[in-house]
Amino acid sequence: MLRSDGRYDLLLVLRVNAFGGSERHTVDLADFLAASGRRVALVLSGGDLRPPGILTDRKSLTIVKTQLPVRDLTARDARQWRALFRSLPAGRAAFAKTWYRAGDLRFLTALRKSYATVFHIEHSLPEPLPERTSRRH
Repeated sequence: MLRSDGRYDLLLVLRVNAFGGSERHTVDLADFLAASGRRVALVLSGGDLRPPGILTDRKSLTIVKTQLPVRDLTARDARQWRALFRSLPAGRAAFAKTWYRAGDLRFLTALRKSYATVFHIEHSLPEPLPERTSRRH
């Protein structure tokens, strides 16, 4: 069920520090979608790690590795993300957030401007709110 228009069904972006639960779930999702005939691009940002257990021989799965950061981006980093996203056309994108504060405003803006629909997969919870100190808190 490969698309004839050259577009991906889904682009997944994952910031890789190590392979734990969040990374494993995202890799499994990409592999499952590709096995079901969806055309998927998996962008791994950060560490030079090969995702364990993923079947890279799937014709419908493209794995792209980059050292571009997802936090504290410079204007140049943001431009490079936009160029990378332009090279991977898709109707939908998903950013798998392994940490609540993953992805800064420049990264999220580049992602949102590049794809019509953007999903965020949250794998962690935000820090608790500070204790209330007044009625107007």
